[in-house]
Amino acid sequence: MDEMGVDESGVEFHERDYYMDDFFRDKFDIQSASVIIDLMQATEKGFKINFIRPWEYDVNYYADVIVVKEELINDPEKHDLILGFLKATLKGWDMAFDDVKNTAGLALYYDSPITTQIKQQMILEELEQLVKTDNEIGWMDENTWNRIYNTLIFQNIIEQEIDINDVYTMEFLKEIY
Repeated sequence: MDEMGVDESGVEFHERDYYMDDFFRDKFDIQSASVIIDLMQATEKGFKINFIRPWEYDVNYYADVIVVKEELINDPEKHDLILGFLKATLKGWDMAFDDVKNTAGLALYYDSPITTQIKQQMILEELEQLVKTDNEIGWMDENTWNRIYNTLIFQNIIEQEIDINDVYTMEFLKEIY
């Protein structure tokens, strides 16, 4: 908020739980929310939501990443395993977004907590905006990681300094793309 020039003196901050129940009970006037589930729940409860999509204001972060143990990355015998997993994952995303209606039906078939195909399609359409960026699916850059890191330091979530280049690798994605 400081970076955007928002005066925090009139803002009361609270810990938020996973759900939006306190928001729905009017305990809060504004709350961070998941673009996927929370937005849908609010809409279902009849709230007219003015949803601010951070990426529309150049506030980018990586919410979902694939995590691989460093030992696996450093093991030459596991290189093809990691590469194959990433290729399959990326192909799955491409297929999902190429046919949202069919993907929604498949998600419902395989035990989705979302109860209708329309809701599932809504989720996929919002998700596509998060997954597909200016670059290829999965592509990451050092500047974004540095912004995430600086935010985590500023908010005292990370207490010790780290080299951001030790946290992620583009080795496998560069091979795929």
